[in-house]
Amino acid sequence: FAAAAAGDPFAAGGGDPFAASTSFGGTSPGGLWLSEESAQESEPLDTGDEPVFGLVVSGLGIKSKQEAAIRFYMELHGVSQADATAKCPKQGVVPFLKKVTKGEAESVAAKLKAAGLTCRVTGKSRRKRR
Repeated sequence: FAAAAAGDPFAAGGGDPFAASTSFGGTSPGGLWLSEESAQESEPLDTGDEPVFGLVVSGLGIKSKQEAAIRFYMELHGVSQADATAKCPKQGVVPFLKKVTKGEAESVAAKLKAAGLTCRVTGKSRRKRR
């Protein structure tokens, strides 16, 4: 049987020319190439205690939703109705909160969602460097 396998190009051999090399960066057990940065362990970004979160609102094309967003913006920031109207356009994404904790952003988001507004809590994201 071993003699038959010697001529078989698909038989498992000692030196596999297509096996992943370990000399270039790191490899996972599955043979996938990993960069040097991903091999390093890093601390999680969103512990929730640091003020690195924000809140954005979108979908204000309907008049009733825009009015509700203006009321919430006035309440949160203590600005006049004219200033809040200028900050809440019908199109685009409106930043409501910046540099708050995760708990603060989620509590305001719950109030906005209860009023029928579309909102999202944003956090600090890590982008890959090219």
